[in-house]
Amino acid sequence: MSRFNSGTVRAPQRSAVQSTGIKQVNHNGAQGFKRDAKSELFVSAATSFAVDKFYESASNLRTRQTALLKEVAVADPKWTRDFLHWLRHDAMLRTGPAILACEAVKARLDAGEQGGNREIIRAVLARPDEPGELLAYWISEHGRRIPKPVKRGVADAVSKMYTERNWLKYDSQKSALRFADVIELTHPDMDGVLAKYILDDRHHEANVVQGTLPMIRANRWIRGVDASLIRNWAKNGTLSDHLKNAGMTWEDIPSIVNGPWTGELWDAIIPSMGAFALMRNLRNFDTNGISPESVAIVKAKLSDPDEIAKSRALPMRFLTAYKNAPNVRWHEPLEIGLHHTLQNVPSLKGRTLILMDWSGSMFGYSETITNAEKATLFGTALAQRAEHADLVAYGNNAYRIELKPGASLINAVESARNLGGTDTAGTLQAWFKGHDRVVIITDEQYGGASLFGVRIADPGSVIPNTTPLITVNLGGYATAQASGKNRVTIASLSDSAFKLIDLLGNTSEKWPWEA
Repeated sequence: MSRFNSGTVRAPQRSAVQSTGIKQVNHNGAQGFKRDAKSELFVSAATSFAVDKFYESASNLRTRQTALLKEVAVADPKWTRDFLHWLRHDAMLRTGPAILACEAVKARLDAGEQGGNREIIRAVLARPDEPGELLAYWISEHGRRIPKPVKRGVADAVSKMYTERNWLKYDSQKSALRFADVIELTHPDMDGVLAKYILDDRHHEANVVQGTLPMIRANRWIRGVDASLIRNWAKNGTLSDHLKNAGMTWEDIPSIVNGPWTGELWDAIIPSMGAFALMRNLRNFDTNGISPESVAIVKAKLSDPDEIAKSRALPMRFLTAYKNAPNVRWHEPLEIGLHHTLQNVPSLKGRTLILMDWSGSMFGYSETITNAEKATLFGTALAQRAEHADLVAYGNNAYRIELKPGASLINAVESARNLGGTDTAGTLQAWFKGHDRVVIITDEQYGGASLFGVRIADPGSVIPNTTPLITVNLGGYATAQASGKNRVTIASLSDSAFKLIDLLGNTSEKWPWEA
């Protein structure tokens, strides 16, 4: 019995994302493992949605997710609701959760399952324009006969989100289904005066009765005043207050002054703008020549931890802003802001081997930031916080990244380069030296490899099964690279995903929304 009661006793690490142990060939022709339906759906949706990837088109991804939903949603509506709520509110994806919610409810209704459908729809609606988008998708895909659970779920959201301010900001004439159309389709329990005004505005001229809807009254008045008055507000510092009272934002200024942006207008509105809006307009600030005082305000907000937390911007948003910044003066505050977004990256005790996948597939078919850049950003941040870390970039070959104290995360990201194929198992075998844990940030589509002439079944087989191997999946493909005890998979680079990485021996089998 002494074989178990000696040295350090550590419980096997597990995660909610599970492979079945069933062997399955990956996109590179190597042996991987099939995930269970919930895990495959979670990994595919949490990493990206509706974009072409190196190995999979957007249409194929949608087909695969729809098939998984038919299985998962019918069997477990509560898990489906919680997963979709997390996807929209924590992972902060927009279009994907609404589409998946519709398909989940369609699958459940087709199977004769009634309970829980209303809650699934409600779970994915976070912004006032989303009820119309969800209904437009349902009609385009499943016809104009909208089931009651869909209507009621939308109505639940509308009753809380349809306010004067939100109608003024989000009701667009370009939308196929406007606020009035949603009200007529779902009959929400909302302010009757506002509902009547919205319907009248949609179908014929609407009038604001004295003493009612004060924000809409103020909005209509401002749109009728002379532009010179608005410019005077900019000069005397009251412009932002007038806009707030009228349910307007900085985006409305060009229309109400009937002219282009000027440095003076930006100077007046910058103090009321949040970090996310500031990042979107750095080029506009430089083009229009804002004042030194405004430059200082922008820099302070972009590097303020409270402003960053309020914006809920993910690390990739700051990295994108940095890459697109028109002037180097914005680089330092953006990099500071980037560090603030990574505050939940865990600090690891002991020795950690971190492998960053720089193979060709990590550079292709991505949005603004490639998966290789994401891997480098997270891998470097993880290594900087670790007690002792060996950080290795790999493809067909591999090399160690030397980290200096306080080294720039941006410089690390800019160093990423295509290293060819994906020899995950060979790299792991070469660099593993009895580490306490291994973290691999990858799309999991490794190539075949052999060790001493024997073909390796999977990367996890080259290290002891007592050593935790944590895969951070950025690709969302169907096949897992490892299976069994101490083989943990994390998907997405959101705060809630960071919190799941307890690599000290107490990894929980919880989903992100349960942590």
